[in-house]
Amino acid sequence: MHCRAQIHRHAHGVFHEVLGRDAEFIYGYFPWDPELVTLRAGGLISPRSAAGYAGCQIFLEAVKRAGSLDSGKVRDVILKMDLHTVFGAFKVDRDGFQIAHKMLMFQWQDGKKVIVWPEELAPGKPRFPTPPWSQR
Repeated sequence: MHCRAQIHRHAHGVFHEVLGRDAEFIYGYFPWDPELVTLRAGGLISPRSAAGYAGCQIFLEAVKRAGSLDSGKVRDVILKMDLHTVFGAFKVDRDGFQIAHKMLMFQWQDGKKVIVWPEELAPGKPRFPTPPWSQR
């Protein structure tokens, strides 16, 4: 079976449903996993919703610390901020580039997405080396 490595949405169960056992050992990444946070609202939220909510958390905290809505003061606070949000870590460099958020790497193992990196968030370990197709 030939698969293009660029299958876009393999973080979702559909990927494994379509490929079955051939999905095993394949790695992927995603920006956020709802299982890593406890939400008071209950239920699952999408990565886009989590990112938007985190943006509100960052802005609210920056305004509190700045004691003002003045954009220059808020920006100065954000440039010094080191904050944990619902979406993950937030910190920017002097140019405003996000340097703290880590993507999550997973591997399909026994039909499940298992986070394997970063180590401090990973409940699983990568299964490596990947056996040849003939031995799976």
